[in-house]
Amino acid sequence: MNAEFKDHVRVHEEARRLIAIPGIGVLNATALMAAIGDGSAFGRERDLAAWLGLVPRQVSTGGKAKLLGITKRGNKYLRMLFIHGARAALPSLAKRATPLGQWLRGLLSRAHRNVTVVALAAKLASIAWATLRPIPALPLGFAAADAIPLLPRSSGVELFASLIYMQIVPQLGRSDEPADQAA
Repeated sequence: MNAEFKDHVRVHEEARRLIAIPGIGVLNATALMAAIGDGSAFGRERDLAAWLGLVPRQVSTGGKAKLLGITKRGNKYLRMLFIHGARAALPSLAKRATPLGQWLRGLLSRAHRNVTVVALAAKLASIAWATLRPIPALPLGFAAADAIPLLPRSSGVELFASLIYMQIVPQLGRSDEPADQAA
């Protein structure tokens, strides 16, 4: 089964983009693609995290919202995969000098480790949703770096996903130039 999953990831570009995200491996990528396809059923990145049950349940009265535990609604298997992936990626991501690492260190200093793991899992689900969104075709003569302003964005999560895509395009053996100009 593992060999079949790896073959699937090699063939599908969307799956290759997903496994470039820290904490998402072959199982996460194939299960997520099987469950949501290209993610077009979700209007924004938080909707996928809510569907997976990775967001806190809210109770509000008198204009004050109280956040409770995660809802645990949605796909139990995918939620488990995202939480385990986040737990595995947390130590290395928290050590990095990136905005995500800084956010994780701040969260670890004021919240329980398991709360941080679930928050990271929700963030990874948001990044995965943005990564699965269709990428527009580049006009002739454009390089991959020129495509960032062309990508539709509603948040910084989509920018992060597009940057991941731009980093792995060269690894996939694809050229940014048309075939007749490359020769």
